[in-house]
Amino acid sequence: MADGPTHAVAGIVSGAGAAAISAMNHTPLALALETAGGAFGGYGGARAPDVLDPPTSPNHRHIAHGIGTTAFVGFMVYETLVQWQAALRARADQLAAERPYLTNDLARALNQVAEWVLRFLAGTVIGFPAGYVSHLVLDAGTPRGLPLFTRDL
Repeated sequence: MADGPTHAVAGIVSGAGAAAISAMNHTPLALALETAGGAFGGYGGARAPDVLDPPTSPNHRHIAHGIGTTAFVGFMVYETLVQWQAALRARADQLAAERPYLTNDLARALNQVAEWVLRFLAGTVIGFPAGYVSHLVLDAGTPRGLPLFTRDL
């Protein structure tokens, strides 16, 4: 049975992988930052099902562990996540384009940090759902399996 550390590792790996695949056509620095953000988001996503449905008993798998629930929510938010990632990348690109015109060293440094944060967040947006799904995949392989929507208490 998958435990917290197993879910964490799977979430980090799946989140980083999803973000890296998503950022393959970007600069090496953007790829690294988005991959790191994906690992961070993947960890959070892998923890989310047990935060929403705390493992207080063997029957703790309810709506947050539901295959149907996850598929429905994933279908509903996918396009929004893609738009968020595109907006974060666009703003990061805009900051990078503005940096050569900044005359103040502090302004340039803050601009650079803001760009890096935005690229990290672009990976986080994709890493979170990958981590969430990794949690469900691991739980699906246990004897208790996963409910379609919820399991009776």
